[in-house]
Amino acid sequence: MRTITDNLKFKIFMFLVSLNFLFFYSLFMPMKIWAENEKQLRQAQEQKLDQEIADFKRKLIKLEVDNENKNSKKLDKEKQKTQKLKDENLGLKKKILLIEEARNNDMASLYQELGTAYTLAKLFGQAIDAYTKALSLNPNNAEVNYNLGLLYQHSRGDAKKALHHFKKYLRLEPEAKNKEEVEYLIEMLEGTPVAEIK
Repeated sequence: MRTITDNLKFKIFMFLVSLNFLFFYSLFMPMKIWAENEKQLRQAQEQKLDQEIADFKRKLIKLEVDNENKNSKKLDKEKQKTQKLKDENLGLKKKILLIEEARNNDMASLYQELGTAYTLAKLFGQAIDAYTKALSLNPNNAEVNYNLGLLYQHSRGDAKKALHHFKKYLRLEPEAKNKEEVEYLIEMLEGTPVAEIK
């Protein structure tokens, strides 16, 4: 009789463990799928922007070659055309810079969102990588610096890197709403009073 009861308890226990596993698996998988979809979308956008930049650069080279090969017989007319080509070149260069800047900002935002998704999924190493890529494209993003400070402090125990990002956060956001909290974290990590932190 005792073995049947023990057997039944064991089966019930295994059934509950299976339900817990399925529950947590069903929560984690959509987040992982979303993160992969974001990564693929980011790569597609990056390829499209790279192609646009390459097209503009080809046009720029063609305009410069055309400019050098103009016939010198019609000097006045050629000067006007040359000036027009220079203006077009300058316009294309500005467009390239704007596209590259927009691309960097878009990519930084995507990496920031990816870092947030990884953090929510408790994939802290991947979150740090994503936030680091976001900072490489936009180093003056205060929120990313703050998030990296928290991740280095809590998931890696790396006080030096946490301090670096917390201090940069306060430099970028001197009037931050959570300024006192961040100053307390810095003081705690350094072991020095906030007044001495520069």
